[in-house]
Amino acid sequence: MRWLSLTSEYAHQEVGGTQIYVHRLNLALRRRNIEAIGAYFTKRSGPASYEGIPLIALPVPPRPETRLASWECPPHGTDDFERLLDEVRPDVVHFNSTLNLHPPEFFEIARRSGARTLWTYHAPGQTCLQTALLREGRVPCDGRIEPGRCARCGLVWSGLPSPVATLFGSIDLSALAPLMPRSLTHPFERRHGLSRFLARLERACASLDHWVTHARWTRELLQLNNLGGLPPLELPLPAPGVGRYTPDASPWEGLDDKLRLLYAGRFLDIKGPDLLLRTLSEKLRGEEASLALMGPLHGIPFEAEVQNLVAREHRARLLPPRDTQGMLGAMAAADAVVVPSLWLETGPYTVLEAQWVGAPVIGANVGGIGERLADWPASVLFQRGDPEDLARAVRSLRGRREDENVRSERAEAFQSSYVEHFETALDRVLDAVR
Repeated sequence: MRWLSLTSEYAHQEVGGTQIYVHRLNLALRRRNIEAIGAYFTKRSGPASYEGIPLIALPVPPRPETRLASWECPPHGTDDFERLLDEVRPDVVHFNSTLNLHPPEFFEIARRSGARTLWTYHAPGQTCLQTALLREGRVPCDGRIEPGRCARCGLVWSGLPSPVATLFGSIDLSALAPLMPRSLTHPFERRHGLSRFLARLERACASLDHWVTHARWTRELLQLNNLGGLPPLELPLPAPGVGRYTPDASPWEGLDDKLRLLYAGRFLDIKGPDLLLRTLSEKLRGEEASLALMGPLHGIPFEAEVQNLVAREHRARLLPPRDTQGMLGAMAAADAVVVPSLWLETGPYTVLEAQWVGAPVIGANVGGIGERLADWPASVLFQRGDPEDLARAVRSLRGRREDENVRSERAEAFQSSYVEHFETALDRVLDAVR
Protein backbone atom coordinates (compact mmCIF):
# COMPACT_ATOMS: atom_id res chain seq x y z
CA MET A 1 0.00 0.00 0.00
CA ARG A 2 1.18 3.52 -0.83
CA TRP A 3 0.05 6.35 1.47
CA LEU A 4 0.41 10.02 0.50
CA SER A 5 0.02 12.63 3.27
CA LEU A 6 -0.52 16.29 2.38
CA THR A 7 0.07 19.07 4.89
CA SER A 8 0.94 22.76 4.95
CA GLU A 9 4.53 22.28 6.13
CA TYR A 10 6.45 19.17 7.06
CA ALA A 11 8.19 18.42 10.35
CA HIS A 12 11.61 19.54 9.12
CA GLN A 13 10.18 23.04 8.53
CA GLU A 14 7.77 23.69 11.38
CA VAL A 15 7.38 22.20 14.85
CA GLY A 16 3.62 22.11 15.30
CA GLY A 17 1.06 19.52 16.32
CA THR A 18 -0.12 18.79 12.77
CA GLN A 19 3.41 18.46 11.40
CA ILE A 20 4.42 16.15 14.26
CA TYR A 21 1.25 14.09 13.78
CA VAL A 22 1.82 13.60 10.04
CA HIS A 23 5.45 12.61 10.43
CA ARG A 24 4.90 10.24 13.34
CA LEU A 25 2.00 8.61 11.52
CA ASN A 26 4.18 8.19 8.44
CA LEU A 27 6.82 6.50 10.59
CA ALA A 28 4.18 4.23 12.12
CA LEU A 29 2.94 3.31 8.64
CA ARG A 30 6.46 2.57 7.49
CA ARG A 31 6.85 0.16 10.41
CA ARG A 32 3.83 -1.66 8.93
CA ASN A 33 5.69 -1.92 5.58
CA ILE A 34 3.41 0.71 4.06
CA GLU A 35 5.11 3.11 1.66
CA ALA A 36 4.46 6.47 3.32
CA ILE A 37 5.21 9.69 1.41
CA GLY A 38 4.83 13.28 2.55
CA ALA A 39 3.86 16.24 0.34
CA TYR A 40 3.91 19.83 1.57
CA PHE A 41 3.83 23.40 0.30
CA THR A 42 6.97 25.53 0.11
CA LYS A 43 8.43 28.47 -1.80
CA ARG A 44 11.82 26.82 -2.11
CA SER A 45 13.19 23.38 -2.81
CA GLY A 46 13.37 21.10 0.19
CA PRO A 47 15.02 17.83 1.19
CA ALA A 48 14.14 14.66 -0.66
CA SER A 49 13.39 12.88 2.60
CA TYR A 50 13.18 13.38 6.35
CA GLU A 51 14.11 10.55 8.70
CA GLY A 52 13.58 8.13 5.86
CA ILE A 53 10.16 9.44 4.73
CA PRO A 54 10.26 10.58 1.06
CA LEU A 55 9.10 14.17 0.62
CA ILE A 56 7.63 16.05 -2.34
CA ALA A 57 7.44 19.84 -2.40
CA LEU A 58 4.45 21.62 -3.95
CA PRO A 59 4.26 25.33 -4.85
CA VAL A 60 2.63 27.57 -2.26
CA PRO A 61 -0.79 28.75 -3.48
CA PRO A 62 -1.20 32.44 -4.34
CA ARG A 63 -2.58 34.62 -1.59
CA PRO A 64 -6.24 35.56 -2.28
CA GLU A 65 -6.59 39.24 -3.12
CA THR A 66 -9.76 39.78 -1.10
CA ARG A 67 -11.31 38.48 2.08
CA LEU A 68 -14.24 37.05 0.12
CA ALA A 69 -11.87 35.17 -2.18
CA SER A 70 -10.14 33.56 0.80
CA TRP A 71 -13.52 32.45 2.21
CA GLU A 72 -14.31 30.77 -1.11
CA CYS A 73 -11.12 28.66 -0.87
CA PRO A 74 -10.32 29.04 -4.59
CA PRO A 75 -8.76 26.18 -6.55
CA HIS A 76 -5.02 26.30 -7.15
CA GLY A 77 -2.28 23.99 -8.37
CA THR A 78 -4.67 21.36 -9.69
CA ASP A 79 -2.37 20.48 -12.57
CA ASP A 80 0.55 20.05 -10.15
CA PHE A 81 -1.59 17.86 -7.91
CA GLU A 82 -2.73 15.68 -10.81
CA ARG A 83 0.89 15.22 -11.89
CA LEU A 84 1.80 14.31 -8.32
CA LEU A 85 -0.87 11.61 -8.19
CA ASP A 86 0.13 10.30 -11.63
CA GLU A 87 3.72 10.03 -10.39
CA VAL A 88 3.07 8.56 -6.93
CA ARG A 89 -0.09 6.56 -7.67
CA PRO A 90 -1.13 6.40 -4.01
CA ASP A 91 -3.72 4.01 -2.63
CA VAL A 92 -4.59 6.54 0.09
CA VAL A 93 -4.48 10.35 -0.05
CA HIS A 94 -4.49 11.77 3.47
CA PHE A 95 -5.33 15.48 3.78
CA ASN A 96 -4.13 17.36 6.87
CA SER A 97 -4.87 21.04 6.36
CA THR A 98 -7.62 23.54 5.54
CA LEU A 99 -9.55 24.10 2.32
CA ASN A 100 -7.34 27.08 1.50
CA LEU A 101 -4.48 24.64 0.94
CA HIS A 102 -6.52 21.56 -0.01
CA PRO A 103 -9.49 22.88 -2.02
CA PRO A 104 -12.39 20.59 -2.95
CA GLU A 105 -10.84 20.03 -6.37
CA PHE A 106 -7.97 18.16 -4.67
CA PHE A 107 -10.41 15.74 -3.05
CA GLU A 108 -12.15 15.20 -6.38
CA ILE A 109 -8.89 14.61 -8.23
CA ALA A 110 -7.81 12.10 -5.57
CA ARG A 111 -11.14 10.28 -5.80
CA ARG A 112 -10.94 10.12 -9.62
CA SER A 113 -7.46 8.64 -9.34
CA GLY A 114 -8.92 5.68 -7.49
CA ALA A 115 -7.34 6.52 -4.13
CA ARG A 116 -9.17 6.38 -0.83
CA THR A 117 -9.44 9.86 0.70
CA LEU A 118 -8.97 10.70 4.38
CA TRP A 119 -9.02 14.08 6.14
CA THR A 120 -7.81 14.42 9.72
CA TYR A 121 -9.56 17.04 11.82
CA HIS A 122 -6.60 18.88 13.35
CA ALA A 123 -7.94 22.34 14.13
CA PRO A 124 -11.20 24.33 14.23
CA GLY A 125 -10.22 26.30 11.11
CA GLN A 126 -11.14 23.29 9.00
CA THR A 127 -14.85 23.96 9.61
CA CYS A 128 -14.91 27.41 11.29
CA LEU A 129 -14.49 30.45 9.08
CA GLN A 130 -13.38 32.41 12.15
CA THR A 131 -10.78 29.61 12.60
CA ALA A 132 -10.92 29.33 16.41
CA LEU A 133 -14.45 28.06 17.20
CA LEU A 134 -14.83 30.72 19.87
CA ARG A 135 -18.32 32.19 19.82
CA GLU A 136 -17.98 35.95 19.32
CA GLY A 137 -14.35 35.48 20.34
CA ARG A 138 -15.22 34.59 23.92
CA VAL A 139 -16.41 31.04 24.63
CA PRO A 140 -16.03 27.68 22.86
CA CYS A 141 -18.69 27.00 20.23
CA ASP A 142 -20.47 23.72 19.54
CA GLY A 143 -19.38 24.05 15.90
CA ARG A 144 -22.84 24.06 14.34
CA ILE A 145 -22.45 25.77 10.94
CA GLU A 146 -25.30 28.13 9.98
CA PRO A 147 -24.68 31.14 7.72
CA GLY A 148 -26.63 33.62 9.86
CA ARG A 149 -25.29 32.44 13.19
CA CYS A 150 -21.68 32.16 12.01
CA ALA A 151 -21.76 35.47 10.12
CA ARG A 152 -23.02 37.26 13.22
CA CYS A 153 -20.29 35.66 15.34
CA GLY A 154 -17.54 36.78 12.98
CA LEU A 155 -18.87 40.32 12.77
CA VAL A 156 -19.14 40.70 16.54
CA TRP A 157 -15.62 39.35 16.89
CA SER A 158 -14.41 41.92 14.36
CA GLY A 159 -15.90 44.75 16.41
CA LEU A 160 -19.46 45.38 15.19
CA PRO A 161 -22.13 46.00 17.85
CA SER A 162 -24.30 42.95 18.40
CA PRO A 163 -27.56 44.41 16.91
CA VAL A 164 -25.73 45.52 13.75
CA ALA A 165 -23.99 42.16 13.43
CA THR A 166 -27.34 40.40 13.82
CA LEU A 167 -28.79 42.45 10.96
CA PHE A 168 -25.92 41.70 8.59
CA GLY A 169 -25.96 38.04 9.63
CA SER A 170 -29.65 37.60 8.94
CA ILE A 171 -29.74 39.01 5.38
CA ASP A 172 -27.46 38.45 2.39
CA LEU A 173 -26.47 42.00 1.46
CA SER A 174 -23.52 41.04 -0.74
CA ALA A 175 -25.15 42.66 -3.80
CA LEU A 176 -24.52 46.02 -2.13
CA ALA A 177 -20.83 45.33 -1.46
CA PRO A 178 -19.61 46.67 -4.86
CA LEU A 179 -21.24 49.99 -4.02
CA MET A 180 -19.21 50.34 -0.81
CA PRO A 181 -15.63 51.50 -0.29
CA ARG A 182 -13.34 48.48 0.00
CA SER A 183 -12.79 49.18 3.72
CA LEU A 184 -16.53 48.83 4.41
CA THR A 185 -17.39 45.69 2.41
CA HIS A 186 -16.74 43.12 5.15
CA PRO A 187 -20.19 43.24 6.85
CA PHE A 188 -21.95 43.13 3.47
CA GLU A 189 -19.94 40.11 2.29
CA ARG A 190 -19.76 38.07 5.47
CA ARG A 191 -22.97 36.06 5.21
CA HIS A 192 -22.45 35.36 1.51
CA GLY A 193 -18.85 34.37 2.23
CA LEU A 194 -19.98 31.98 4.92
CA SER A 195 -22.46 30.36 2.53
CA ARG A 196 -19.75 29.99 -0.10
CA PHE A 197 -17.34 28.47 2.45
CA LEU A 198 -19.99 25.97 3.57
CA ALA A 199 -20.71 25.00 -0.04
CA ARG A 200 -17.02 24.40 -0.66
CA LEU A 201 -16.71 22.37 2.54
CA GLU A 202 -19.66 20.18 1.57
CA ARG A 203 -18.19 19.73 -1.91
CA ALA A 204 -14.91 18.49 -0.44
CA CYS A 205 -16.74 16.11 1.90
CA ALA A 206 -18.67 14.67 -1.07
CA SER A 207 -15.36 13.18 -2.31
CA LEU A 208 -14.16 12.15 1.15
CA ASP A 209 -14.16 8.54 2.31
CA HIS A 210 -13.54 9.19 6.00
CA TRP A 211 -12.71 11.92 8.45
CA VAL A 212 -10.03 10.84 10.93
CA THR A 213 -10.39 12.21 14.47
CA HIS A 214 -8.52 12.02 17.76
CA ALA A 215 -10.97 13.92 20.01
CA ARG A 216 -14.56 13.15 20.92
CA TRP A 217 -15.75 16.73 20.46
CA THR A 218 -14.61 16.75 16.82
CA ARG A 219 -16.65 13.64 16.07
CA GLU A 220 -19.68 15.29 17.66
CA LEU A 221 -19.12 18.42 15.55
CA LEU A 222 -18.93 16.42 12.32
CA GLN A 223 -22.09 14.51 13.18
CA LEU A 224 -23.88 17.74 14.14
CA ASN A 225 -23.19 19.16 10.68
CA ASN A 226 -23.62 15.89 8.76
CA LEU A 227 -20.20 16.34 7.16
CA GLY A 228 -18.92 13.28 5.36
CA GLY A 229 -20.88 10.23 4.37
CA LEU A 230 -19.04 7.47 6.25
CA PRO A 231 -18.44 7.41 10.02
CA PRO A 232 -15.23 9.08 11.19
CA LEU A 233 -12.28 6.83 11.93
CA GLU A 234 -10.83 7.25 15.42
CA LEU A 235 -7.04 7.33 15.56
CA PRO A 236 -5.17 8.56 18.66
CA LEU A 237 -2.22 10.87 18.21
CA PRO A 238 0.82 8.85 17.11
CA ALA A 239 3.10 8.45 20.13
CA PRO A 240 6.52 10.13 20.48
CA GLY A 241 8.30 6.83 19.91
CA VAL A 242 11.09 7.81 22.31
CA GLY A 243 11.68 5.21 24.99
CA ARG A 244 14.62 6.82 26.76
CA TYR A 245 14.96 10.37 28.06
CA THR A 246 16.84 12.03 30.90
CA PRO A 247 15.11 14.52 33.23
CA ASP A 248 16.66 17.93 32.58
CA ALA A 249 16.08 20.80 35.02
CA SER A 250 18.34 23.25 33.15
CA PRO A 251 15.39 25.37 31.89
CA TRP A 252 14.88 26.54 35.50
CA GLU A 253 18.56 26.97 36.35
CA GLY A 254 19.01 30.14 38.39
CA LEU A 255 15.28 30.49 39.01
CA ASP A 256 13.27 29.52 42.08
CA ASP A 257 13.44 25.72 42.26
CA LYS A 258 10.53 25.03 44.62
CA LEU A 259 7.87 24.60 41.92
CA ARG A 260 8.95 24.20 38.29
CA LEU A 261 6.24 25.03 35.76
CA LEU A 262 6.63 24.41 32.03
CA TYR A 263 4.70 25.84 29.07
CA ALA A 264 5.57 24.14 25.77
CA GLY A 265 3.99 25.25 22.51
CA ARG A 266 3.32 28.12 20.17
CA PHE A 267 2.91 31.67 21.45
CA LEU A 268 -0.62 32.40 20.24
CA ASP A 269 -3.45 34.10 22.09
CA ILE A 270 -5.66 31.00 21.73
CA LYS A 271 -2.97 28.96 23.52
CA GLY A 272 -3.11 31.12 26.63
CA PRO A 273 0.56 31.80 27.50
CA ASP A 274 -0.36 35.37 28.47
CA LEU A 275 -3.02 34.04 30.86
CA LEU A 276 -0.37 31.90 32.53
CA LEU A 277 2.12 34.76 32.80
CA ARG A 278 -0.44 37.19 34.18
CA THR A 279 -1.63 34.60 36.67
CA LEU A 280 1.94 34.12 37.86
CA SER A 281 2.55 37.87 38.21
CA GLU A 282 -0.82 38.93 39.62
CA LYS A 283 -2.42 35.96 41.38
CA LEU A 284 0.72 34.09 42.43
CA ARG A 285 2.82 37.06 43.47
CA GLY A 286 5.32 35.98 46.10
CA GLU A 287 4.83 32.27 45.46
CA GLU A 288 7.98 30.13 45.28
CA ALA A 289 7.47 29.06 41.68
CA SER A 290 9.21 29.50 38.35
CA LEU A 291 8.06 29.18 34.76
CA ALA A 292 9.95 28.11 31.64
CA LEU A 293 8.21 28.80 28.33
CA MET A 294 9.48 26.89 25.29
CA GLY A 295 8.34 27.56 21.76
CA PRO A 296 9.21 28.99 18.35
CA LEU A 297 9.06 32.70 17.59
CA HIS A 298 7.68 33.75 14.19
CA GLY A 299 7.61 37.54 14.58
CA ILE A 300 3.85 37.90 15.04
CA PRO A 301 2.59 40.81 17.18
CA PHE A 302 1.27 38.64 20.02
CA GLU A 303 4.74 37.23 20.63
CA ALA A 304 5.93 40.72 21.57
CA GLU A 305 3.25 40.82 24.27
CA VAL A 306 4.49 37.50 25.65
CA GLN A 307 8.09 38.74 25.59
CA ASN A 308 7.11 41.90 27.47
CA LEU A 309 5.29 39.88 30.13
CA VAL A 310 8.33 37.62 30.55
CA ALA A 311 10.62 40.64 30.84
CA ARG A 312 8.54 41.96 33.75
CA GLU A 313 8.41 38.63 35.61
CA HIS A 314 11.73 37.58 37.16
CA ARG A 315 10.43 34.04 37.78
CA ALA A 316 9.78 33.40 34.08
CA ARG A 317 12.14 32.51 31.24
CA LEU A 318 11.58 32.29 27.48
CA LEU A 319 13.45 29.50 25.70
CA PRO A 320 13.58 28.14 22.13
CA PRO A 321 11.85 24.85 21.29
CA ARG A 322 13.68 21.57 21.69
CA ASP A 323 13.67 18.33 19.78
CA THR A 324 11.48 15.52 21.09
CA GLN A 325 14.05 14.06 23.46
CA GLY A 326 14.97 17.49 24.80
CA MET A 327 11.32 18.40 25.37
CA LEU A 328 10.57 15.11 27.08
CA GLY A 329 13.60 15.65 29.34
CA ALA A 330 12.30 19.08 30.37
CA MET A 331 8.81 17.70 30.99
CA ALA A 332 10.26 14.89 33.09
CA ALA A 333 11.92 17.49 35.33
CA ALA A 334 8.92 19.83 35.58
CA ASP A 335 6.66 19.73 38.62
CA ALA A 336 3.82 20.46 36.21
CA VAL A 337 3.30 21.00 32.50
CA VAL A 338 0.72 23.78 32.12
CA VAL A 339 -1.68 23.73 29.14
CA PRO A 340 -3.86 26.90 29.42
CA SER A 341 -5.46 26.91 25.95
CA LEU A 342 -8.60 28.98 25.40
CA TRP A 343 -9.82 27.13 22.32
CA LEU A 344 -10.87 23.53 21.73
CA GLU A 345 -7.64 21.62 21.22
CA THR A 346 -7.94 18.43 19.19
CA GLY A 347 -4.95 16.87 20.94
CA PRO A 348 -2.88 18.37 22.19
CA TYR A 349 0.56 16.82 21.86
CA THR A 350 1.78 18.76 24.90
CA VAL A 351 -0.53 16.73 27.13
CA LEU A 352 0.34 13.42 25.45
CA GLU A 353 4.07 14.03 25.81
CA ALA A 354 3.69 15.02 29.46
CA GLN A 355 1.81 11.78 30.04
CA TRP A 356 4.51 9.90 28.12
CA VAL A 357 7.04 10.86 30.84
CA GLY A 358 4.55 10.58 33.71
CA ALA A 359 4.53 14.32 34.45
CA PRO A 360 1.70 16.11 36.29
CA VAL A 361 -0.39 18.36 34.06
CA ILE A 362 -2.34 21.51 34.87
CA GLY A 363 -4.83 21.85 32.04
CA ALA A 364 -7.78 23.95 30.98
CA ASN A 365 -10.94 21.86 31.29
CA VAL A 366 -11.95 22.24 27.65
CA GLY A 367 -11.91 20.21 24.44
CA GLY A 368 -9.19 17.66 23.92
CA ILE A 369 -7.32 18.76 27.05
CA GLY A 370 -10.18 17.83 29.34
CA GLU A 371 -10.79 14.60 27.42
CA ARG A 372 -7.17 13.49 27.57
CA LEU A 373 -6.77 14.32 31.25
CA ALA A 374 -10.07 12.77 32.39
CA ASP A 375 -8.37 9.52 33.44
CA TRP A 376 -4.90 10.91 34.16
CA PRO A 377 -4.23 10.67 37.91
CA ALA A 378 -1.48 13.30 37.87
CA SER A 379 -3.62 16.18 36.64
CA VAL A 380 -5.32 19.28 37.93
CA LEU A 381 -7.99 20.86 35.74
CA PHE A 382 -9.01 24.51 35.93
CA GLN A 383 -11.77 26.54 34.35
CA ARG A 384 -10.71 27.80 30.94
CA GLY A 385 -9.56 31.45 30.96
CA ASP A 386 -9.97 31.85 34.74
CA PRO A 387 -6.79 33.19 36.39
CA GLU A 388 -8.14 32.63 39.90
CA ASP A 389 -8.83 28.97 39.18
CA LEU A 390 -5.47 28.57 37.43
CA ALA A 391 -3.77 30.01 40.52
CA ARG A 392 -5.68 27.51 42.67
CA ALA A 393 -4.49 24.67 40.45
CA VAL A 394 -0.86 25.80 40.74
CA ARG A 395 -1.08 26.19 44.53
CA SER A 396 -2.45 22.66 44.82
CA LEU A 397 0.95 21.32 43.76
CA ARG A 398 3.02 23.22 46.33
CA GLY A 399 5.39 20.92 48.19
CA ARG A 400 4.39 17.88 46.16
CA ARG A 401 7.49 17.14 44.07
CA GLU A 402 7.23 13.51 43.09
CA ASP A 403 9.83 10.80 43.35
CA GLU A 404 11.36 9.94 39.97
CA ASN A 405 10.52 6.26 40.46
CA VAL A 406 6.82 7.12 40.85
CA ARG A 407 6.90 9.02 37.58
CA SER A 408 8.83 6.31 35.79
CA GLU A 409 6.31 3.66 36.81
CA ARG A 410 3.41 5.89 35.74
CA ALA A 411 5.12 6.64 32.43
CA GLU A 412 5.86 2.97 31.74
CA ALA A 413 2.25 1.96 32.36
CA PHE A 414 0.94 4.78 30.20
CA GLN A 415 3.30 4.09 27.30
CA SER A 416 2.40 0.41 27.17
CA SER A 417 -1.34 1.05 27.27
CA TYR A 418 -1.23 3.94 24.81
CA VAL A 419 0.87 2.16 22.19
CA GLU A 420 -1.47 -0.84 22.29
CA HIS A 421 -4.47 1.49 21.93
CA PHE A 422 -2.88 3.32 18.98
CA GLU A 423 -1.85 0.16 17.14
CA THR A 424 -5.34 -1.33 17.50
CA ALA A 425 -6.90 1.87 16.15
CA LEU A 426 -4.41 1.97 13.27
CA ASP A 427 -5.41 -1.60 12.40
CA ARG A 428 -9.02 -0.42 12.08
CA VAL A 429 -8.03 2.51 9.88
CA LEU A 430 -5.99 0.29 7.57
CA ASP A 431 -8.83 -2.24 7.35
CA ALA A 432 -11.18 0.59 6.32
CA VAL A 433 -9.00 1.81 3.45
CA ARG A 434 -7.85 -1.51 2.03
